[in-house]
Amino acid sequence: MPKELFKRKFIVVGQKWPSDFLLFKNRKRMLSTKYFVCAREKKGQIYREMKSIFVATVFIVGNKSHFWEKRGRLDERGLFSRMFHPPWSMRHVLLSFMLLSFVLLSIHARESTPKTLFKTSDEFDTIEPQNSSKFEEAKTGNKYEETRRFEASVERKWRARIRNLPHDSADLSPDLRIIIMTMDRRESFMRLWRSLEQAHYLGDRIDIDVWVDRNGTGQIVDAHFLQEISRLPWPQGKKRVHVWKRNAGIRRQWIDTWFFSAGSSVEKQLRERAVILEDDLSVSPLFYRWLKLAHEAYKDNDEVVAYTLTRASLCPAHCGELHGGPGPEDAATQFLSPLVGSWGFSPKVSHWIAFRKWYHEVALRNNVRPYVEGLITTDWYRLFEMEHREQSMWTAFHIKYVHLHLGKMNVLYVKAPRSTTLASNHKEKGLHYAETSLKPDYPLMTKWHESMGVFPRHPLRIGWDGRALEALQNIS
Repeated sequence: MPKELFKRKFIVVGQKWPSDFLLFKNRKRMLSTKYFVCAREKKGQIYREMKSIFVATVFIVGNKSHFWEKRGRLDERGLFSRMFHPPWSMRHVLLSFMLLSFVLLSIHARESTPKTLFKTSDEFDTIEPQNSSKFEEAKTGNKYEETRRFEASVERKWRARIRNLPHDSADLSPDLRIIIMTMDRRESFMRLWRSLEQAHYLGDRIDIDVWVDRNGTGQIVDAHFLQEISRLPWPQGKKRVHVWKRNAGIRRQWIDTWFFSAGSSVEKQLRERAVILEDDLSVSPLFYRWLKLAHEAYKDNDEVVAYTLTRASLCPAHCGELHGGPGPEDAATQFLSPLVGSWGFSPKVSHWIAFRKWYHEVALRNNVRPYVEGLITTDWYRLFEMEHREQSMWTAFHIKYVHLHLGKMNVLYVKAPRSTTLASNHKEKGLHYAETSLKPDYPLMTKWHESMGVFPRHPLRIGWDGRALEALQNIS
């Protein structure tokens, strides 16, 4: 074996292991087992086997000086100058150990290739960064040390929660799953990503699933954009990027991506919470604080089926502008409406399971047209049908589903103070807007108001026409 190989620094890297590698400094340090270093500790059979093989190699070759006493001489450092020029028999032993180690590394690397949680390989591919379960580090700017401290505190909390789980818990759901849908609007996506990075998550585990659609011909519009998304760090939890294998369309992305992201755990664990975002939005730093409180306040009430970060503006029964909804402008008002708020929509998982089942098994199978007469959303859908763009509108089906259960299903809105909102829409050029707007619809809320955390037992409820109806029944 050439002596120069051990004179320079080198790294042995597994093909699928970009962050788990064995580092050897030089031939002198290789002689001692204390310089057998793993860059990241990880329990598992591979490390025990690798350590045994390399330690045995180092021990035989480096520490048995009496074995070499007749074959070389000690230099001033106590090392044998001819140690790496043993007879052919011992050289073969050394090479055998090294070869076996590399074979073992390759086998385990193939076995550890990331797999999607939901077996839909014919529909989409998932890019899952390694070590995402240990939280990726933001290695740029002044956030590095702060991120490391944050990771340590969150991981301690996470491990404590795992220890307290019942034995039959197969998976630990995040406190919130953020689902982002995008295709080729890089600047819009990065604006949304920056707003998510600046949000306050109260030390909770937040997972992100990014869904990248293809264009009408089935091509990825911007491969560099996809690579950039894959490299973005997310220290608050786990981040995965999913790429559709064919054009899915905005309607299918809305209805199916939550279930593809979480897999079978959605129906098994009804505590799963998610918020679905399109890439032309920005969120307030306080959006999660309000969303968490809202979910807790009405989690046991079946009439509240979803929550939205949208500031109410549309009155669907051709009744003009709602201007945020009922209530004063200097304080927050929580109220209920049957209208879906798609700009930052967070449905209850039980409601989404039922709605998705109705959509696939009733609406699609029977070719149901989601018409609700007297609503402007029905006019829009008919116009989209004439232009063969009905696949870009999913909200009409949710409105139809809620209308079939009118009075039993409502979405919680909040009228934030001072004409602010928890999620603003920039109205980017795309399926729904011909040109990009110069400014968002409402400014983001940046300062918490005490009234935002007040959730009355009898919230005000409005109808399709924006008029107030009777309040909800008592919330137990």
